[in-house]
Amino acid sequence: SRRAYISSNQNIRLRIEADLREQALKDAKEEAEIANQAKSTFLSSMSHELRTPLNAILGYTQLLEHDALLSEKQRKEIREIDSAGNMLLELVNQILDLARIEEGNLRVSLESIPLQNVLQECKSLIKPMANARHIMLDVIDDTTCHVIADHTRLKQVILNLMSNAIKYNHENGSVTVRYSFPTEGRVCIEVKDTGYGIPRNKINHIFDPFFRLEENSRKIEGTGIGLAISNKLTQMMKGTLSVQSELGQGSTFWVDLPCSAECPCMENPDIQENEKKQQGKQQEPEKASDKILVVEDNPSNLKLISSQLTTLGYKADLASNGKEALNMIMHNHYALVLTDCNMPIMDGYDLVTEIRNNNISVPVVALTADAFPESEEACIKAGMNDRIIKPVSLQKLNDTLQQWLKTGNKYRDSGNQ
Repeated sequence: SRRAYISSNQNIRLRIEADLREQALKDAKEEAEIANQAKSTFLSSMSHELRTPLNAILGYTQLLEHDALLSEKQRKEIREIDSAGNMLLELVNQILDLARIEEGNLRVSLESIPLQNVLQECKSLIKPMANARHIMLDVIDDTTCHVIADHTRLKQVILNLMSNAIKYNHENGSVTVRYSFPTEGRVCIEVKDTGYGIPRNKINHIFDPFFRLEENSRKIEGTGIGLAISNKLTQMMKGTLSVQSELGQGSTFWVDLPCSAECPCMENPDIQENEKKQQGKQQEPEKASDKILVVEDNPSNLKLISSQLTTLGYKADLASNGKEALNMIMHNHYALVLTDCNMPIMDGYDLVTEIRNNNISVPVVALTADAFPESEEACIKAGMNDRIIKPVSLQKLNDTLQQWLKTGNKYRDSGNQ
């Protein structure tokens, strides 16, 4: 009886201890989830708060560059402001990306995308940077290969590699971008430079967050986050990012990704098609007849976007909230609506809901400082067609407007047919 009593007491004590441990784990998990949600909320808020003033800084510097009355000295100073503002914006973007990746909140949309398009876009974006440093940029983009990747994130990875290849290069150096098919079903994108190279004892740390080469940290702009993000993004796209380097001779980075089923290389790994399909030139919209409605509650941002549209040659009407905008839409014809999402009286989400409920076929593009993916999902779900993240460049604004206003391509519904 005594042994049974002692054994029973031990079992009860063990069960109580197990229950306490389980409850402690449950409490710790709940605390972690609350902390994670608080961090996500903080990052989302900081992203919005930082982007709003950057929108005005970068927006007005771009407008000033078009002012013919400025002296060369003033233009040089404006370019310095623009450069510093863009560097700050890049830092904000990279920190937010890294935080979302570490939290597991950053998602990629894997689909079959033409590699040629990505390489051409990267080439056009990075060419001004190469020209400024007198670096020869040689990009082979005559491929019909299709890869399984996220278009935006793949472009982000390749742009980061090309940017580093230029920044860590010598004046009058060269950067070459090639592709190959090492094995069936895989494509390898190679970015090679003739720059400083990486010391052998530091190459294993090249993908660590905030790691930078000490020899060049004083003269080369950057945060040391880009390669860490690129490595993680490549892994999320089921690929690998590798590097080979020799000090004083340059570096070579490889991005290895899976090809899609329709890729010609699946049948012939050595295929190198040089002929490019000729695409008919699409006419630009007749800007004079395309009136745009801008909905924004911040007076500074409203004035800025109005000035940007004027510079691009568009006419615009202005509204300070969704209710005022809806009344204007009901009594006027607009080719497109640019709207902020968070506004008093009626926000952008409620505005587009009312527009769709009234069967008004007008493209609606969100103009928001919230860069998180959840914001894009909310915009599309509400009935918007596209989203532009503040601060917005003149080129990005113009490209988006042309996409939705070009001749023969009327309103394309994004899930609201």
